[in-house]
Amino acid sequence: MTLAVTGAESRYISLWDAKTELRKNDLYTSTDAPVTSIAYGPSHFGLLCAGFTDGSVRVFDVRSPESRAMVFEGLGGNILDCKLKGDHQRPLLIAGDSNGVIQFHELRMGSSHRR
Repeated sequence: MTLAVTGAESRYISLWDAKTELRKNDLYTSTDAPVTSIAYGPSHFGLLCAGFTDGSVRVFDVRSPESRAMVFEGLGGNILDCKLKGDHQRPLLIAGDSNGVIQFHELRMGSSHRR
């Protein structure tokens, strides 16, 4: 299945089957802040990351839509972009905000670095 992902000013990020054009699932964001960035792809280990106007980034496991998102806070401005990199042994979240701050989070280790 080919997924399309949408998010805006609602509390949900929607997952769509691109071939059938049917919504498959909604991920609850647990924030009132609008979505500013989404990254998802088959090489992302089933993970989706989304950045928000409140400076937070949330990582969802789309294979288990009922699971809670991992939340990373601490960036001060709107999230301009977020990406998932690395491999199964060391998945990495990279996020940048409108103040020029970039954070790196090692998802399995629970550590983060700011630049």
